[in-house]
Amino acid sequence: MDLSPLGPQAAPRRSLLTEERFAAALGQEAEEFLQVVARVRHRAERGWVERDLYALYRQSTDLERYLDHHGASDNQSFALLRELLARVRWLALSNSTLVHLRGRLMVYPPTPDGWVRERLVPELQDCLERLGKLLLRGLEGLEAEWRCRHAPWPKVEPVKLAETPPRPMLAADMLPSDVAREEANQGEMNAAARWAWRVQRLFESLPKAFAEGAKDSAQAAAVLREHLREAQVRELEARAHNLQSDYDTQIRGCQDAKEDQVLPMLRGATSQGLHLLEAATALTHLVERHENYSRIPEARASLEQLLPWEELRLLLVNQIAKLAYEAFEVASKQSVGLIERLTRPSFVELKLPDDIQLHARPLSLVVRVVNHFETPVEMEMGGQRASAASMMSLLVLAGSHPNCRELRFHGDERVLAALRELVFAGIGERGMDALPQSLDFLRT
Repeated sequence: MDLSPLGPQAAPRRSLLTEERFAAALGQEAEEFLQVVARVRHRAERGWVERDLYALYRQSTDLERYLDHHGASDNQSFALLRELLARVRWLALSNSTLVHLRGRLMVYPPTPDGWVRERLVPELQDCLERLGKLLLRGLEGLEAEWRCRHAPWPKVEPVKLAETPPRPMLAADMLPSDVAREEANQGEMNAAARWAWRVQRLFESLPKAFAEGAKDSAQAAAVLREHLREAQVRELEARAHNLQSDYDTQIRGCQDAKEDQVLPMLRGATSQGLHLLEAATALTHLVERHENYSRIPEARASLEQLLPWEELRLLLVNQIAKLAYEAFEVASKQSVGLIERLTRPSFVELKLPDDIQLHARPLSLVVRVVNHFETPVEMEMGGQRASAASMMSLLVLAGSHPNCRELRFHGDERVLAALRELVFAGIGERGMDALPQSLDFLRT
């Protein structure tokens, strides 16, 4: 429907639109959305499928954009409807993500500690039941407000989405020769070790508040403010997604992944953590959006009534974020032995040159070398060790032993060789030109 009062050929300019005309146009625009809503409600008792929920998310996204294009966010009659639609949108996405995870549990190799069976499966089912009820409640509130605005909400029959039949597969008989496999495997094993170490690094960066949870709603709100902001969770989600993508492009199919079950197990645990972080991102967005729009007096009472926000906060903190932490903890534990098998662990003892003092600048070069190779290395001073990939850890270690001139590095011998060259060249304190050609990556 053309909503321009002057027709499609009129010169572009802002014009006022009557609420009655917009309500009628909204009903036309929402035909596909209403069909998906009917489909989701119809499937609620028998169990949702991911495609239905994701279709609801996409249709909600398009419809919210339509409302925004016509100024609904600044209109007293339609602002609340827009916010209710946004709640349906993000609840649909979080439900879709968790339903996807539930379906993938049959594909991912389980960890030997039984965490998936004993912890993840029952908690995931509880989350889905509770979030599902919130989604249905959100749809009820949206429909009530929709009808209050006199927008058409006709009774429609749920449209059945086309089922995807099982795909026939060709035989996986493309095997490299023994020589090619041996040559490729050396690089693959190194890539696998680097990938497993990145899993450890991601786990170490997760806030401990994820594991601790909250005793009540007030504490949950504090955790959300300090550790579960949308920007923070979205960054963690992106790192987890990169890990999954890099595994599929660099590790999957290599000989080591076929022979060692730990690698696909690690990939499964990482993907479980990723899907949980995806759900957490959607819900943190919803919570932060609610905090913003709840400041509007006209909307606060209605928004508070339509969703039990305290329950949502506790579910997000005590179940979804905690499960994400545990998934990466499982992956991190499994990666320790794998890294030892795929690297050539050794140690090197080095003495600082007399003209060199350890402070932030030389230590930053140590960190850059270690992160360049992406394998775990520890630096030891005075009998204490710290991760050589962490600038803060090295500053604390060096500051605790200001008179120590002997360094010991523990890790893969290829990284240790580069660290030896770095120390011999003065760790950058004699100028970057003094560094050997093998450390050219530090000059960029």
